[in-house]
Amino acid sequence: MPILLPVVCLDHDFNILLIRYQSHKWTVYVRGATNEDLGVVIKRAVFQLHSSFNNPTRVIEAPPFELSEAGWGEFEIAITLYFHSDVCDKPLNL
Repeated sequence: MPILLPVVCLDHDFNILLIRYQSHKWTVYVRGATNEDLGVVIKRAVFQLHSSFNNPTRVIEAPPFELSEAGWGEFEIAITLYFHSDVCDKPLNL
């Protein structure tokens, strides 16, 4: 089953007063290629953000497996997918 892992920048409007250094709203998500329900195979998704974020380890326990935030810079996001035990015993690190 193909899985999509894009990061989408939703807003780049500097006229909106956001907290200092939070000029970009963005969303990262794990979805099936045809938007099928991944909750039947994925138990939880863990997103590891940059250490400058409050609570940089975010755990999503149910679909949709997505996270939205605001920030100012570029950084890598590590994603670990945990599957239901009848699907796979080992997590997948992305």
